[in-house]
Amino acid sequence: MAQKSFLLIILILAFYVYHKWQSTPTQYAPYPYKFKELENKIKPNSPIMIFGDRMGARFGNFKEIITQEISQDLTKPIEIDVAAKDQYGLHRTIQDIKNLSQFPKVIIYHGGSQEFIEFLFYTGDASTILKNFELFEDPKMKTLLLLFPELSKFLYKPTQMIEISKELIIDNNKYADFHFQQRSEIQYKIYHAEIEELIKMARENDSILILTTTPTNPNIGPKLSCANSNNDDIQNQLKNINQTVKTGDLKTAYQQATLLKYTSTGNAEVYFVFQKIAESLNRFDEAKEAHNYVTALDCQAWRMNSIFNQIIRKAASENDVILYDFDLYMKDQWGKNTLFMDDIYPQDLYYQSMAKNISHMLKKLLNL
Repeated sequence: MAQKSFLLIILILAFYVYHKWQSTPTQYAPYPYKFKELENKIKPNSPIMIFGDRMGARFGNFKEIITQEISQDLTKPIEIDVAAKDQYGLHRTIQDIKNLSQFPKVIIYHGGSQEFIEFLFYTGDASTILKNFELFEDPKMKTLLLLFPELSKFLYKPTQMIEISKELIIDNNKYADFHFQQRSEIQYKIYHAEIEELIKMARENDSILILTTTPTNPNIGPKLSCANSNNDDIQNQLKNINQTVKTGDLKTAYQQATLLKYTSTGNAEVYFVFQKIAESLNRFDEAKEAHNYVTALDCQAWRMNSIFNQIIRKAASENDVILYDFDLYMKDQWGKNTLFMDDIYPQDLYYQSMAKNISHMLKKLLNL
């Protein structure tokens, strides 16, 4: 009897292992999504390619500046392809690069402003996804998964996998503020893993990768302060501060806004009011720091924010990857000119400057 029970246990365990092996995808990073099979490989037409979302597509309009700058002493100009697309999250950019028959000599990535636009995971799986990423972020676990990737089938807890096809799965859901904040935490972890994957892909295929940050318009405030950071008292204090500003007493308004900034908890509107007052007093360093909080604490995801930029900076620094810090460059222009043409895009002259600066980088990198 004991022997039969033992054999039954062995059979159950064997079935579990077999089922887990067959039904669970092998993953290095615990992405809650997967792509359908790759399309036919596409051969790149140019040695330099620009990838990303709407920001990369906009920057691509200035590719001729780069071509002219780096081709001055050449008989044939170096062509540049723009593969950046509006509404493209980094997950789709990576898939497009994987779908190339060969990697370009140079990959320029300019994106991060539309990472929330596509539905990539179920909110009900949030706690499981976070636990999987906690496991993944352990350096020892990363090493283990690199050596034995099949172990991911047993280490990561299963989630409802989103299958991504060629068509975008636009996320039109209206989330409660708490769920939005929870989903944001997951999205940042996904993006960090994706940036690391992009770096790894470029390195393994001998491509030069240039990462860029994305600036945000300092004159545009948040769409929404999250409910857990807001109350009637905060709103009343903001009204009082705005009244003080109208009287022209900016020093008093600055003191009031500073106090409210430290006594309120993560309210995007409070930081924006403080930012504008600090700017008026030429306290630009404080204004720039406040603006980072304005974008990070906004309870609607409609533009780039400082957290994505910081993920890019951190990944570039830790992996010795070239970075063009467009966000920092634009912050250095505060108080000098009209910086943005609308809520999202910088004025053309700044993209022209970006193109020239990246051209100088390329000349050195390619020995031109």
